[in-house]
Amino acid sequence: MRNLLATFCIVALVAVPAAAQDEGMDRGMMAGVGVGAAIPVSDGLDDAVDPGIAIGGFVSGPISGPLGWRAEVAWESFENPDFIDEECDAADIDCSKPHVTRFNGGVQFGPSTGSARPYGFFTVGAYNSDPGENIEGETDFGIGLGGGVNFMLGDSWGAGGDVHFHGIFPGDDADTEWYVTPEGVFFFSF
Repeated sequence: MRNLLATFCIVALVAVPAAAQDEGMDRGMMAGVGVGAAIPVSDGLDDAVDPGIAIGGFVSGPISGPLGWRAEVAWESFENPDFIDEECDAADIDCSKPHVTRFNGGVQFGPSTGSARPYGFFTVGAYNSDPGENIEGETDFGIGLGGGVNFMLGDSWGAGGDVHFHGIFPGDDADTEWYVTPEGVFFFSF
C-alpha cells in the first residue's frame, strides 16, 4: 500500500508539471499532495487511538461548469494511546500504529480556474483500517466530505489547504468510525 501511495505522489510531482509546461494549457485539472493531521472524532475511535498524521494525493478535473470529479489515495496513521504502548511493552511485543489506507472517488464543486479556487467535495471509496497491535485489518465502505481553497502561486502550480471529514462503515454491527484530516496542499494545474 505504501509503495502504491509513494508511486502516485511521485507521478503527481514529476509528470504533471512536465505536462503543464505549455502556457495556456490550464484546463482546470489538478494533481497534488497533501500533508496534515489525522484526528479521531467518534467516541469509539477517539478512545482507541490518538491523533496522528495524514499523507495523500489527489487528481481532480472539471465536468461541466462548477461540477467536477475527484480521485484520492491516502495513508492516515494514528498514534497508540499510552495504555496500549504500556501493554505492548509489558508483553515485550512491537505494536504497530493503527492506520487507514483509502482510495476514494467522487464529485467536487467550485471554480476550476482562477487565482483562488475554493471547493467542496463528496467522495466514496474503500477504507482499509489496520488497527495495529499485529492484528490484520479490514476493508470497508467509507465516505469523505469537505472543502478547502487552493491558491495559484505560479502559472501552473500552487498551494492551499482543506479539511476532510471521513466516515468508515464497518460491515459488522460495529459503530461508524469518524475522523477528520486538515491538510496543507501543494498542487500542479494543467
